[in-house]
Amino acid sequence: MVATSANVGICNFGSSALLARVQFSGLMTATTSTQSTYQTDPRGSAFSGGCIEGVNLWTNAGYDKIVPVPSAGCPAGGYVPGGPYTVYANVKGSTFAKWSGSRTGNTYSGSFTVTVTRIEGTATLTADRHFLSTPGGVTFRVIPGTGPTGAPFTVTNLSWSWTPATSPNPASVCGLPLTCTPTVASSGTMTVAGLANGTPFTGSTAIVVANCPPTGDPWLDLIPGFKDTLYSELDRSNPGAPEGSRRERVGAWYSNNTSGAWTYLPIAPTYADNCGNEATYPSMNGWSLEIAIHTHPNQPGTPVTVCGSMLQPTGGSYAPGPSRQDWAAVDTIASQEGHPTRLCTIGTDGAIHCFNSGVPGATRDDSIDKFTQRPEGCYQKETAP
Repeated sequence: MVATSANVGICNFGSSALLARVQFSGLMTATTSTQSTYQTDPRGSAFSGGCIEGVNLWTNAGYDKIVPVPSAGCPAGGYVPGGPYTVYANVKGSTFAKWSGSRTGNTYSGSFTVTVTRIEGTATLTADRHFLSTPGGVTFRVIPGTGPTGAPFTVTNLSWSWTPATSPNPASVCGLPLTCTPTVASSGTMTVAGLANGTPFTGSTAIVVANCPPTGDPWLDLIPGFKDTLYSELDRSNPGAPEGSRRERVGAWYSNNTSGAWTYLPIAPTYADNCGNEATYPSMNGWSLEIAIHTHPNQPGTPVTVCGSMLQPTGGSYAPGPSRQDWAAVDTIASQEGHPTRLCTIGTDGAIHCFNSGVPGATRDDSIDKFTQRPEGCYQKETAP
């Protein structure tokens, strides 16, 4: 926009307040009545503790003002040519840009641009448990993602549906809340759909109700909550999201050196995307790290064109089992802990791959324990090809 008192309409965000990126750019040259000139960027120049000769964004049909500088006003000296300037704000209803005012006798040349971009929202469906030996209650939660300001996205328009494993027909449940706690009588899949900051999202997670026989693996069979933890971390990996929004999740199981009790520690990686992670596994006094875990949120064999922010134009695909980096990680953990360790991964097909440290490269493919789910949801052990 140029120096005009007219409102310059941009777009209408509807009735919900949505987080948006507001970018101000441009430069104006002011010519005074004595023909001297100065420049002002979108923040304007100082006047009576505020700013004029700049540009603001008005939202909510003119009830709320968004400015490119804090309310304290422009910096001393009047103007700071440069930009662009970006702020994040909740935007609602019709929006328009407006010139912030002229000085008497001045004329202006140049222009300003205001760009308003809604932030793509995310949300994840989780369950507090995935394996039940008998019917019981399960708590499902929609966890909003966080935006660039650190605040969670607003989630609206939720709909929940439960599809039994024995029927193709979903049934509507729970209504609109972020938490749904039905009694699950048999195996099936919970699905949720809604809007996160105006972005459509869906999520689904399977629940197994069966008295499963042992797999023969002491970790899967004897550690309370081991399979549930893998499933929960997979849910939090956002496997149904676009490629660049999925994230590998990382954690570790520790055994108490005195009692033999088990505890699980989620680990925040230094970096993670949908194709890999970089994590440090902490040592705990009195506990031994026995099993590291992480998730593989890409569908096995499906072309992947984005890893985090890195483009892969050829569309590589990812095998469901461990990578070279996974083998290196389990060996590093074993060296750190001073005893053999194990690493397990879970993929979007539900298959679990486990392998031990200290296996020579030539025999690694033959040393993977693979666990696949039978039709009723119980795991069985096989040897990975």
